Amino acid sequence: MYRVKSAPMIRLCRKGPCLGVMLAPEIGSPILVCNLCGRIISAKSKMRNVGQTYKGRWYQSGLEAAYAMELDLRKEAGEIVDWRPQVKIPLSIYGEHVCDYWIDFEVTHNDGTVELVETKGLEMPQWKLKWRILEITYKRDRPDILLTVVK
Repeated sequence: MYRVKSAPMIRLCRKGPCLGVMLAPEIGSPILVCNLCGRIISAKSKMRNVGQTYKGRWYQSGLEAAYAMELDLRKEAGEIVDWRPQVKIPLSIYGEHVCDYWIDFEVTHNDGTVELVETKGLEMPQWKLKWRILEITYKRDRPDILLTVVK
């Protein structure tokens, strides 16, 4: 039996050759990080989206980061009370835990209503199934919650 290992990726940073793979706790995926300066070089993504940083927080896509910026502007303007990124929602069917869904944003409006917002570029079959389970369980358990997909 042979075990094949891929050669390490080397990219150039402003300060010289960069090499390293770390696990980003916020997104849970491998990223390339410069060993010299700590700058994120690239994130591997099966959807080919490019991650963005906004106000020191890593977002999985430019659309998600842009929506976070929009939410900050809406909060400053007084349109919404508050918002939270990456909220974990347990999905259960007939009282049995199936999986967890990480919604992109939870927005609290001035009238007290809560809106769950998902920013989505490419809709994969697995996402469609999880979203459908979320719709069904939340309409039953929490009919006051609004569900929104931003494309």
